[in-house]
Amino acid sequence: MNKVSYTPLMRGKIRTYNFEKIKLHMYENNDFTEKINVILEKNGEAVIIDTPIFVDNIRELEKYITSRGLKIIGKILSCHAGASFLPNIPVYTTRKAYNFSVNGAGRELLDEHDELFGDEVDTSVSENVIFLNEGEEIEIAGIEMCIVKGNPMFDIEIPEIKAIHTHMLCHNSHSIMFDPKGARTQAKRLKRHLENGYELFMSSHHSFEGPERVRESIAYFNSLDEVSRLYKDVASFMRAMRNKFPRYDGDYYLGITAKMFTSKKHHHHHY
Repeated sequence: MNKVSYTPLMRGKIRTYNFEKIKLHMYENNDFTEKINVILEKNGEAVIIDTPIFVDNIRELEKYITSRGLKIIGKILSCHAGASFLPNIPVYTTRKAYNFSVNGAGRELLDEHDELFGDEVDTSVSENVIFLNEGEEIEIAGIEMCIVKGNPMFDIEIPEIKAIHTHMLCHNSHSIMFDPKGARTQAKRLKRHLENGYELFMSSHHSFEGPERVRESIAYFNSLDEVSRLYKDVASFMRAMRNKFPRYDGDYYLGITAKMFTSKKHHHHHY
């Protein structure tokens, strides 16, 4: 993989990487959630994983896509919002991920964004949806991918570039997790990806990570589970995680995770 270029835009920036047949455009939104959207381009067609939700970012990325003549033929979303971004392009997702964003914990999070940012964010969910099955192998823009079962957000395997896209990776920043089971599952999935020889890990909130960093992420997700068994209130849960990972930022996300993990419905003494 060669790092080719770096394009600063008004709000965010694009990093472009060249693989043998696939070109990767990573758009760092530089927004409140440190969002990253990944465009995979092959033979003149492209697919985007995740979309911006801040209106300025939506317009900025659309402009970049037009200026580069990128022909986006699909949007793969494990977490939904920003439906006004390339609205006519079909969205690929699983029913579980879709329900999560329409009426699950994901919707609560989007409502919170609405309260904080008002018209600056687009928290609408696309109607133009093609449902994928977990475990399904698909080809979009000539790129083969496999949808890996998630809880509730799925991972995407892209074998041609030995890459995985997972919604959340830590990378020196706290991650939102919705319950202890989700954290345990995420740790297991990352471990399995490493065992399967994947080398490049992308996420919607951080740039690339290699296997070494992913091992640290596995430790982080396992720690969330352990800490939730020991601490049943938000303040002590947050303190314990800060002590374990003193270099990490993203207190806002840690706070959301702490609230979810210490709410009554996730108290667990034996499972």
